[in-house]
Amino acid sequence: MNAEVLRLLLAVSLIAMYVLAMLYLRRRRLGLSAYLFWGLFALSIPALGPFLVILTKPGKPTLRGWVTRRRALSWAHRRTESLTLSEAGFSDYLSNLEDYENRLARGEIQW
Repeated sequence: MNAEVLRLLLAVSLIAMYVLAMLYLRRRRLGLSAYLFWGLFALSIPALGPFLVILTKPGKPTLRGWVTRRRALSWAHRRTESLTLSEAGFSDYLSNLEDYENRLARGEIQW
């Protein structure tokens, strides 16, 4: 590798770290001035700035994000699962029970 390739890799990694820091800040409740301050802070210290921004955890986390998506998905999953169970009725109860016990014995599912 020559020096130009190494400079390019360094520049790409610095830009990627800055973008990750900005994406992290986007998920925090910050005012415009605080967002600008932390963004400029990440830019002013070339390699450590983005790490320091993430480590300091400025502002408060927003309610949108992974937690609410996870809650929504788990609620939707439980709702569809309960609907399928209620629609199944008791007509196939014994065959489903035998199938469940066989799968449990084979180790496909855990109790």
